[in-house]
Amino acid sequence: MTNTIEESFSNIRTVKAFASELDEIAKFSGGNTTTHDIGVEKAKWGAFITFVVSLMGFTAMALLIYSAGHLNKAGKL
Repeated sequence: MTNTIEESFSNIRTVKAFASELDEIAKFSGGNTTTHDIGVEKAKWGAFITFVVSLMGFTAMALLIYSAGHLNKAGKL
């Protein structure tokens, strides 16, 4: 996408001379949509992984507290 933008800006006179602004807009729009879709998918997976890791950490802490309470009640702590 960066290459498309660089080419369009560096050759802006050529683009205007051949009245191909709509073609350049279509190229940029397609690349921009693809980049957006990939970013959304990446954010979804990042949120899912963060949730799973947090859930595992809190579950481990809860099990630790439960085990310590059970041992304390039994007088083994």
